[in-house]
Amino acid sequence: MVMRNRSPSTANGAAPGRQRRVRSLPVAPVPGREEALVVPRRLPRGIAGLPQEVVVLSQRARLVEATAHVVAEKGYAAATVAGIIGQAGVSRATFYELFEDKEDCFLSCFVGLAETHNQVVIEVIGSPGSLPGRLVAGIRAYLRRLDKDHWFARAFIAEAEGASPRIRVAFEHAKHVLDGAIRAWFDEVRETHHDVPAVTDATHELLQSGLSGFVIARVRAGATPLEPETATLARYVFATLGLYGWARRAERRAPSFASPLR
Repeated sequence: MVMRNRSPSTANGAAPGRQRRVRSLPVAPVPGREEALVVPRRLPRGIAGLPQEVVVLSQRARLVEATAHVVAEKGYAAATVAGIIGQAGVSRATFYELFEDKEDCFLSCFVGLAETHNQVVIEVIGSPGSLPGRLVAGIRAYLRRLDKDHWFARAFIAEAEGASPRIRVAFEHAKHVLDGAIRAWFDEVRETHHDVPAVTDATHELLQSGLSGFVIARVRAGATPLEPETATLARYVFATLGLYGWARRAERRAPSFASPLR
C-alpha cells in the first residue's frame, strides 16, 4: 500500500482537496470473508516487527466494527469520523490512509457485506435439488446469514438505502444481483414447467421491493432471529410469481413440492 499524508477532515468528514475514488471491492474485512493472515483486533506494543499487511488489516477490521457500532447506534447521518475513530482506537491520520471519508468507509463496509450475503443466496439457489426446495433453501440461508451478522446488517443494510446517493447506487446494485438470481431460477422453472406463464418486469421489481422492504424493516426493528420467517418469504415469492401450489406448500414445516404448481 502506498502511504500518503492526508489532512484531517472538514465539517463533512472528507479530506479537503482530494478527488474521490470509486471502489469496486471492499477494502476492509467483513463478516464471511476469510483472511489468509491471523489479524489481531488490538495490536501489541512494538508493532514494528509485524508485517505491514497485518497492521493494515487490523486497523481496517477495527474501523469496520467501529463503523457498525456507531451507525447502528446513531444512524448514518449522525455518525462522524471522530466517533468512528474514537470507537476504533485508530488515529484520524490512519483513517484517511484507508478511506476517503465517512461515506467511503461506509460504502466499503456495505459492499463487502452485500457481496457476501448475495453470494450465499446465489450458491444455494444454484445448487442441486428440487426447484422449490432450492428457493426455500436460498431464502433460509440468506436470513440465517443476516441473523449471524445482525449487528453489521443493522448498521450497513438498514441504513444504506437512505445514506447518500452514492451508497444508494450500491444498494440498488445489491438488490439487482438478488433479482438476477431469482429471475434465473424462475427461468429454470418455466423451462421445466411449460404451463407456467411469464411475468412482467414490474412483477419482479415489486417482488424485490417487497423482499427488501420486509428485511430492512425487521433489521431496523431488531426483530431477530429472521430465519423463522423463511416460509413467509418463500410463500410470498411463489405467490407473486404465480406458483400458488408451491406457495400453499411453503407453509408446511417439511413441504412436499409436488405438482400442481398453480
